[in-house]
Amino acid sequence: MQQEKDDLLTLTNTGVKINKKLDRDYYKLSIEQWGYGNAAIMQEMIINQELDDQGVRDYLEYTKYINRLFNKYVKGSVLLFDREYRELQFKEKFRWGVSRPHLQDFQLISKPNSLTMQTLQGSLGTNAKKEGTSKQKGSRRGPFTPDEQVEKQILYELSNGNYVATCVKPTIVSALGAIPKSHSKVEGPSQQLVFLGVVVDSVTMTLSLPSSKLQDFNNLLGTFSRRKRASVRQLETLIGKLNWASQVICGGRTFLCRVLDLKNAVTERHHKVLLTEDFFADLQWWISFMSIFIGTCRIQDPRPITSLQTDASSEGGGGYYNGDYFYINWPLDLPACAMAHINVKEFIAIFLSVCRWGGFTVQSLQNQASALKRKAWANSTTSTYRTDMKTYLDFCDHISVPPLPATSKTLQLYATYLAKCRCLISDIPVNSVTVEGTLRSVKVLHLSPGSSYRFKVLAVNIYGAGPTSAPSDEYPIPGAAPSKAPANVRRGEGKVGSLHIVWEPLPPKDQHGWGIGYIVEWRLPQQDVRTENSWEKELLPGNVSEFVTTIPGRNQYYVQYEVRVTAYNMFGVGRSSPIQYIHSADDILVAVPNMVWVEAYNSTALMVHWTAVPNTRDSMKGRLRGYKVNYWLRYGEDENQATQASFSGQIEQALVIGLLPDTWYYVSVQVYNDAGNGQKSEKYPQKTFRRAPRMYPTEVHVHSYSSDSVMVSFRGVSTQVEEEPLQGYKIRVWETFDNSKQVYDIDVGRAVSGIVSGIKRHSVYKMRVLGYSRGGDGAMSSPPTLFTLGGYIFYDSSSTLVLPAISSATFTVSSSYIEIIVLIRFCFYLITIPFGT
Repeated sequence: MQQEKDDLLTLTNTGVKINKKLDRDYYKLSIEQWGYGNAAIMQEMIINQELDDQGVRDYLEYTKYINRLFNKYVKGSVLLFDREYRELQFKEKFRWGVSRPHLQDFQLISKPNSLTMQTLQGSLGTNAKKEGTSKQKGSRRGPFTPDEQVEKQILYELSNGNYVATCVKPTIVSALGAIPKSHSKVEGPSQQLVFLGVVVDSVTMTLSLPSSKLQDFNNLLGTFSRRKRASVRQLETLIGKLNWASQVICGGRTFLCRVLDLKNAVTERHHKVLLTEDFFADLQWWISFMSIFIGTCRIQDPRPITSLQTDASSEGGGGYYNGDYFYINWPLDLPACAMAHINVKEFIAIFLSVCRWGGFTVQSLQNQASALKRKAWANSTTSTYRTDMKTYLDFCDHISVPPLPATSKTLQLYATYLAKCRCLISDIPVNSVTVEGTLRSVKVLHLSPGSSYRFKVLAVNIYGAGPTSAPSDEYPIPGAAPSKAPANVRRGEGKVGSLHIVWEPLPPKDQHGWGIGYIVEWRLPQQDVRTENSWEKELLPGNVSEFVTTIPGRNQYYVQYEVRVTAYNMFGVGRSSPIQYIHSADDILVAVPNMVWVEAYNSTALMVHWTAVPNTRDSMKGRLRGYKVNYWLRYGEDENQATQASFSGQIEQALVIGLLPDTWYYVSVQVYNDAGNGQKSEKYPQKTFRRAPRMYPTEVHVHSYSSDSVMVSFRGVSTQVEEEPLQGYKIRVWETFDNSKQVYDIDVGRAVSGIVSGIKRHSVYKMRVLGYSRGGDGAMSSPPTLFTLGGYIFYDSSSTLVLPAISSATFTVSSSYIEIIVLIRFCFYLITIPFGT
């Protein structure tokens, strides 16, 4: 195809302007002649290898589109559109059928007798009569007026089915009326378009900044890096560019705040402001980032990959993830950060979460592998692995080698066997029967009754499997009675005087025919071997899973029955399930625990004691499930406001926690079964102890004592009026890098020193000292004391971080290096991961 260079047409935002007389011969073509020429062009492009298979399909779609235009619009305008489209495609080499914004400025003239024109004339008939014959029929001259733009838009909406033709005068209504659209701003269906200066690609699911605008943006950043002052207008230009780039650079708005603050500090627009260090710090981040930014980022998934919660306050911080959590007290655990800004504390909480849950351990990898295995391995996959294992074991047995441990020589022989002798056998269907020799018939066993099957046959030799034959017709297998019995027959929940039986219904593959149903049978157990109770039966149609029957009599609560369930269908009765012993529903119990008494356990807990209720049928009216302890404030609350704690099983005491120190409580106990709660016991008053010691020991020192022990000394504490009297001290010790976190306490009584034994060589330990009383364990010394068998390790927790030993040496790292490493890694995690392409 030769590109014609002429200036017949000028494309404008409102239409097509004709500059000189057109080639009349081209527009005298009939639709049939155009079709012959179109087919010849496609044939020539195929011969010249300009069209592949996808290109042929695209070209045929474009042909269909042009034929639809011939039905709706005047032939000359369609030929004009086709000519310009072909010339543009020759220049830009885009796919056939792709919409081009430049050609949307063409106005295709509708046929006077088309449905669109008839509908439009019905709605605009009045205006058409007023105009008379002032305009030439089917002509368009000069630039289009707004009214013509509106008319064109209405025709477009009608032709695309957005409005329907009615018997009454049609009305097109919108909030702003009929607004002419600039077709130069309308993009057709495309997999890549530019929106607000950002390239959106729906194939690669990415957002990109155009290279030309990206270069201008970098130049603007370089210009401001050399400035000392800037006006408000100049700052607004920079802010607009930064905000535009932040559409693609997630997190970029974080480094825009101080630029906005600088601009807002100026009262008059003509004033100039001195650029501050904070401004240049944010600007330097942009310059550094843009030097490595490739201009593209992925469209982020709005759904979170995981759920991680962190928070921080002036007192402490913490995090929660997947059932695990941590808490840190700034004054006690990290004194260096106690007075830091809240933003720093929030960052530390996030960083500690990444350190705690972002790393990989052998156990975490094993857990993830198990989870992926459970999700990824379907039944068919498991069956395939079993088949592979059986093949390997058969091979090892055939050549008389042990299968385990699998040596490299055994694996080489097995791989050769698979490649040479079992090539392409994996193409054989799973449900297949292998027939050796030249037999032409085979008996297929173990098919499912009541199902239909189709069969294929393929030949196999030492080189592999050949193609399969065409599938046979469907051969139905006659139905039969169910071969499996209902499973998991058990007791369900029910009201007093009822027997509730539950089971798992048969799946469709095990029903073996239509008319599935179940026969439920129950009877009292045999009391005498010479007599046998008769079964009571109930037929249940359908694939149901439960049955409830009423047991007559007042004392028929928690009575044991023999139960069995049998499946049936239209072909007969299947196998019965094994006899299960099931009890009828429980009755409302009247037993009450007695001899209830309560003792204070510590400042926030009470130990409740009682005499257990006999777990018999007459006493419990069924089966004992457990006990419930009710407790409420003696002053300020009544029994209706009581809090209830449940404890399962036959027990005689329970610990109630979460109480207020030095506070009186009322406590009552009740027993419960499947039918509900029993009566409450008499209430018993008891007061919790006063608080545990709130002061913690100080001046903790550690000295080497023997080959496996150290001497610990410290300054003791005194208690206040609202605290229980001090009873003694505990030295709490654990190994620093022991993942099991095994802690053991050494009670030294009221002494202010003690011996810690069992210390291992080349190990670092942590230790805290605390006082205790009847109110419980008090506050622990802070920060933890680090020591080895040689004694105390002198270090400043605000400037030094202790790391695990390499070989047998313990070393420390300055916090300045740790800050750099932490910030670089964490910023890389926050910034670079969302923009990977």
